[in-house]
Amino acid sequence: MTPGVVIVNRRAGGGGPLPVARIHRAIGHLGRIPPIIATRTTGEARAIIDEVAARRGELVAIAGGDGSVNLAINALAGADIPMAVIPLGTANDLATALEKRQPARRRIDLVRVNGVRFCTTGGLGIAADIALRIHRGRRGPGRRVLGTSIYALAAAEHTLFARICPRRVRIDYRGQKSAARTIAGEVHGVLVSNQATLAGSLTVCPRADHADGVFEIGLLHARGRLSLVAMLLRMRAGLPVPQSHLTIVRATEAHIESDSEGWFFGDGEPLVRHRQFALTIEPGALEVTC
Repeated sequence: MTPGVVIVNRRAGGGGPLPVARIHRAIGHLGRIPPIIATRTTGEARAIIDEVAARRGELVAIAGGDGSVNLAINALAGADIPMAVIPLGTANDLATALEKRQPARRRIDLVRVNGVRFCTTGGLGIAADIALRIHRGRRGPGRRVLGTSIYALAAAEHTLFARICPRRVRIDYRGQKSAARTIAGEVHGVLVSNQATLAGSLTVCPRADHADGVFEIGLLHARGRLSLVAMLLRMRAGLPVPQSHLTIVRATEAHIESDSEGWFFGDGEPLVRHRQFALTIEPGALEVTC
């Protein structure tokens, strides 16, 4: 299927010239090159994606990072329109995960939090704080120079020097074939993963997969700054993290209640701010290619 339109986020990866040649290389095998529409604001991109979704039937190519993908999946999944991903962002988590899997074109699960979809990794607490820190400083040439290292640097800086406040959470969840269960405790953060890696190189939940019908919940237990740094280094090296520091459970639905209000991020973007978060899986909700 040939794309009906290519939507380019001009700010992805720190900005720069319109990468027409790269777009042609990425989707030339699909047939003719469709119109390329460059956007500079979230509002522009959302309006174009909504317009294409209303027409239905056309494959939409998204040239940008995971934030651009997030805009698209929230419009396209309900319309059952396939999406091609042309990675132009910094981490490009979805594209990186898809390139490691076969076939390259497949249907993937999506996760909904309080009604908003995401496709890679989300969470609250310290993970959301770091994601928001990067999100607010994502413009400029420095992002292009640092690449995915910007995530590790931001995480290390925040972990070592920022004020970190553990929170108490209660999570009620249900697996594919299991009865309802509850876990609770004091944590630095909660991660909800639909794939194994985060921020380009951090292996958070090794078993997580876009097409397994479940998401994984990771509780980052409150163990102090040095333990957080050690956990970060192990994730970056792809090494397993001890269960005493990171507890992982698999679920198809969950309800997270925190003792304080905060942001829940997904695909590197702030999605919803609340104390309670309802999560569900949408199996095979979107057809994607990369």
